[in-house]
Amino acid sequence: ATSTNAEGLKISLNSGSTLNEEDLIVVGDGGHIQLQMKDGALIALSGRSELKIMAYYFNEADGQPDGVKLELKKGQLRTITGDIPQKAYLLSTPHALVNVKGTIYDALTDDGSKLILREGAISVESLCDGEGTGNIQLVDVPGTAVDVVTTCTDPTEPQPALGIDTTVLNTIIPLPAPTTPPPPPVVVDPPV
Repeated sequence: ATSTNAEGLKISLNSGSTLNEEDLIVVGDGGHIQLQMKDGALIALSGRSELKIMAYYFNEADGQPDGVKLELKKGQLRTITGDIPQKAYLLSTPHALVNVKGTIYDALTDDGSKLILREGAISVESLCDGEGTGNIQLVDVPGTAVDVVTTCTDPTEPQPALGIDTTVLNTIIPLPAPTTPPPPPVVVDPPV
């Protein structure tokens, strides 16, 4: 994986590499990368992915409020949010804006954009001429997905996320085991 900064300087990414605003991260065929952000967030990118860090503020000395804005230009991404407030976390794809209201989701861009909720909630808004359309779809059931097929089209209703290959993302950041409530206690009637 490589990173290219705003001045065009390209570096190979290694463990401990530093990323900055305006950096474009590119993951080649067959590759993958996991980024750990200053706020504790994790971001996984699969091969043939490009992610631009548009803005990232966390505990800045100048008093700038915490916030992150990422642009997934292509490929697959999974993120687990960190300590930046969820309302200040924004991801854009070529077709959609995603506001995070939960903790774990996947974004895939190929023919359109597919957003898969893993845990928590997200809201998805379609893009038209680079601006949000105001047509927002809330996704709050884990295991469901919405599609934004082309720009200027509304997000679909949430549907079960079946048949979607996220194998590489699962190897980088495994999904937590589903939690099931404990069984109810067994009540034995006292002898009469």
